[in-house]
Amino acid sequence: MSTVPATTVPQAPKRMTAKPALLLVGVLALALALPWVFFAQRNAAAAAQLPVMGQLPSWSLTSHHDKAFGSQQLDGKPYLVSFFFTSCPSTCPKIMKAMKRVHDRTAALELVSITVDPETDTPDVLQRSLDKYDAKGARWTLCTGTDAQIRAVVVDGFKTYVGKQLPKTADVYDIMHGSRLVLVDGKGQVRGHFSTDEAGLDELVEAAKTL
Repeated sequence: MSTVPATTVPQAPKRMTAKPALLLVGVLALALALPWVFFAQRNAAAAAQLPVMGQLPSWSLTSHHDKAFGSQQLDGKPYLVSFFFTSCPSTCPKIMKAMKRVHDRTAALELVSITVDPETDTPDVLQRSLDKYDAKGARWTLCTGTDAQIRAVVVDGFKTYVGKQLPKTADVYDIMHGSRLVLVDGKGQVRGHFSTDEAGLDELVEAAKTL
């Protein structure tokens, strides 16, 4: 008696079950999230490496809009401070150009420039000075006040030197003052002093990313 060989019936390919599919989605999500976690941890570590150089006291001056402006308006915002005066014949143009470059390179910082010649630099004078730098938006504020207010903020608060007027010619005078840019975090803590050359600005922009 002969035997008929059994016929093999082809089977349809198995579909992926729900569990492996969910596992695959989870792995992909983790792979996408890891770089963001890495960069967040790196920024936190970099911020921790920036020294806390001091806590600023509360301060208030008058802006180029002729309104009160100071630590209250800047609360929670990292900012950069410079010191200058509008008729400065020496270092101030370089300082203000450096502030403009920072303004154009990063939106992470508010910018504040405080005059050390408040008698001359009224809000109207400051507004005309700011107009020269074509700074769009409201992130750059120029500040003035009384001589006593300026010295309290600049000397006592920011621990920056301000000298007396030194005549250079009959129509030109100079006032010695700090030329470095001061980085302040959102808690009002001074986190660094930076030079106005390209290397200093590069370092400053990188530091601002960590705040």
